[in-house]
Amino acid sequence: MFQSVYEEIRQMTIAKVLDFYDHEIRQLDEQARQEKYDKMSLSPFRFFRGSSHLFYYDVTRIPLGFDTPRDKPTWIQGDLHFENFGVHGNAKGEIIYDVNDFDEGYLGSYLYDLIRMAVSVRLFAEEAGYDPTPAIRNYVLEYLHDLKKYALGKDPSDVCFTRDNTKGPIKKLIKKAEKKREELMGERTELVDGVRRFCTLPDMEAVDDATRAA
Repeated sequence: MFQSVYEEIRQMTIAKVLDFYDHEIRQLDEQARQEKYDKMSLSPFRFFRGSSHLFYYDVTRIPLGFDTPRDKPTWIQGDLHFENFGVHGNAKGEIIYDVNDFDEGYLGSYLYDLIRMAVSVRLFAEEAGYDPTPAIRNYVLEYLHDLKKYALGKDPSDVCFTRDNTKGPIKKLIKKAEKKREELMGERTELVDGVRRFCTLPDMEAVDDATRAA
């Protein structure tokens, strides 16, 4: 009976939230907003990826059981989804596979990360033609399994996925990144008296003394 009314209200809500965030907060001009929305319109997953603010508008209006206690605030990644995982270097100079986007990290309920990633798994799987249910189940069970290990004293900082402890697509991705790094180092740097320095190239030159001092 009220389906059409609900859909109209929902469309108005989405438009209002997107407008507030992209216009008032990010201050994107019309061209930038149109480019963003064109990308988001390509698939449900891309829409989800580009609208974390809408996700939080919705999810903060749903009562959550087993929430993070106020006296034990938790750092969350803030925008956990399939395309925010990848390879990068760690402090030891190793190429690792991990979460690679923290610009929306914040103090909040761990359930926000858990729910957002689960939705991402579903949208990504459906887009690829797979049943998302087993993947979501495995994701949640592995999450709980690791929580139990940390509760028993395992140090979370010991978790590091490298070419030595991974396999399949992840291992191939790390090895590919290592090869690219070697190629990039050869193209962009040189050894001078045993010290590696950046080369002077058309698109890369040394800064002046004042900039270096600053």
